[in-house]
Parts: sequence; structure tokens; C-alpha cells
Amino acid sequence: MSQPPRRKEMDAAALKALAHPLRVQILRVLQLRDQVSVTGLAEELGESTGATSYHLRQLARHGLVEQCPPPAAG
Repeated sequence: MSQPPRRKEMDAAALKALAHPLRVQILRVLQLRDQVSVTGLAEELGESTGATSYHLRQLARHGLVEQCPPPAAG
């Protein structure tokens, strides 16, 4: 996952998505790393991959993060 460009107007629903502390932590990690796998993010935050995936989906739903294509094999 990665963050889209910084300049974005946020609506009330997007701001509400940031009300959960884990989502704020996720965004902080992504600011530092730019790209990280769900598993790597979950391990760094001490959360399950299921919980991390759920919160990433909520952030993505509001355009706060986006999924990156997997790296090319080789």
C-alpha cells in the first residue's frame, strides 16, 4: 500500500475514517516507508493481518491509501 499525492480535500467521511488510532498509525508508517506489504505493516504495528487489512480497506475506500502492484519477479 502507499499514499496518494498529499494535496487532497477531505470530506467528513474521510475525516471520520481517521478517527481510529490504528488507521493513524498506518498512515504514519506509510509516510516513512512509502510502500509496505500488509504483513510487514501488521508486524510493525503489532496487529493481526486481518485487522490491518480491514483498516487499510477503510482508508482506501476514502482515498487515503492505494494499493501498489506487486514487484516484478526476477
